[in-house]
Amino acid sequence: VHVHWLESPSTDVMKYYIYTEIKTVNGWEGVKLDSVPEGNSIYVHTNTDAGLQNILYSVTAIDSSGNESERKPDLFSTRGLHSTIHSKIFYDSCNNAMVISWNKYLGWDDNVSGYRIFGREGGGSFKLITGINPDDSTHTIYKIKVNTHYYYYIEAIKNDGLISRSNIAHKFTYAPDPPDIMIIDYITVTDENSVEIKFEFSEESEIDDFVLLRSSVLNSEFNQIKTILNVDASPVIIMDSILTGYEPYYYYRIGALNSCSSVIDTSNLACNIILSGSNTDNINTLTWNNYIYFPSGIETYEIYRQDPDGNFNLLDSISPSSTVYEDNITGLYGLDYPGEIAYRVHAVENSTGNYSVSNLCKINIHTDIVRLPNAFTPNQDGKNDYFKPVMNFIPEKYLLIIYNRYGIVIFRSTEPETGWDGKVNGNHPAPEGVYTYHIEYTSFNGQKKVIKPGTVTLFYP
Repeated sequence: VHVHWLESPSTDVMKYYIYTEIKTVNGWEGVKLDSVPEGNSIYVHTNTDAGLQNILYSVTAIDSSGNESERKPDLFSTRGLHSTIHSKIFYDSCNNAMVISWNKYLGWDDNVSGYRIFGREGGGSFKLITGINPDDSTHTIYKIKVNTHYYYYIEAIKNDGLISRSNIAHKFTYAPDPPDIMIIDYITVTDENSVEIKFEFSEESEIDDFVLLRSSVLNSEFNQIKTILNVDASPVIIMDSILTGYEPYYYYRIGALNSCSSVIDTSNLACNIILSGSNTDNINTLTWNNYIYFPSGIETYEIYRQDPDGNFNLLDSISPSSTVYEDNITGLYGLDYPGEIAYRVHAVENSTGNYSVSNLCKINIHTDIVRLPNAFTPNQDGKNDYFKPVMNFIPEKYLLIIYNRYGIVIFRSTEPETGWDGKVNGNHPAPEGVYTYHIEYTSFNGQKKVIKPGTVTLFYP
């Protein structure tokens, strides 16, 4: 700290005392720092804590008889004292701003014309940033860069041009870097209302807060769906609730959050697969959107079809350049497949084994009777033991009624797989003869059909 004063006009001055001032219960008290001979008007105070706080000073003159001039006129005020300016800065990382504050200069009474702020970024030179009204003691600078050294000091300007300069305040705008690795491995459909998102990140990163981002338009703004805080291990599984079988499909990213809950980096792009289908004659046509994006690219699309037992079996693997597949279902006739055939598509990533599963797509097929026996032999020899229509596909609703020659119902079934075993109401065998049947059913596509009453002959060979 450089302390300056005007020399006393008295001709009898031997030296000057320099004091710092401390506040006590008895008022301001001076602590003598040093003395300098007459003829000096500057004192350099070294090893101070002026970088931590403002310091008040006073100077007195001593004559040849040891008399000392008045140090200050009032014990309980700072009138007559001069202070350093202590500047300090606060980094507002959430708003990319630096807030600079300082104490007002004491000693010039009302003769302070204003303050000036000087600053520099990194190792550059100081530049004047702005001038400040003498009534103000704070200023905010925006568009601050992260991970950068900033330095600032304040100048108080007196009306006659004298200058008092503050300490240099320094701040490094530290911000943790986003994870080196942040990748969505896959997005896969788990049911008609949910998708599963798996992502990985480099665990050594200081960032452990993430957010799931979603958009229905590729090049539009992504919305924050849910936050995942204090993640301590990779990989991470997140669930999102959407209607998985309806357009539009959604685009996803994972965002890394800083301490202000702002997204500072995002992962690769990924999306769910929407599978749809239609039927024309014996062909089921499947179409789906291209999966975006596996980090290693798509190796193949796998087509799966559900069998009557509910198992999904691999039907085919096709090139990743195609998103259409035709399934000829003629070979399924009479195999007790329901007339609601379900499919899934898997997008398989190159080399990793990761895959994305589409929604479940059900295609409704019209049911037709392929063959209707006119006789059967229920003697339990494993041949023609049951009477039932052979259908291409099992309908959604079904009714089979058997009447005897008196018009009395002796068998009823609502299960297409269950045929008449030749017994009367499931008890004793029916006698040989001709019986009347009634059949009606509703296909999964909503078409209803009633078969005109026909006859079937039961006999025992």
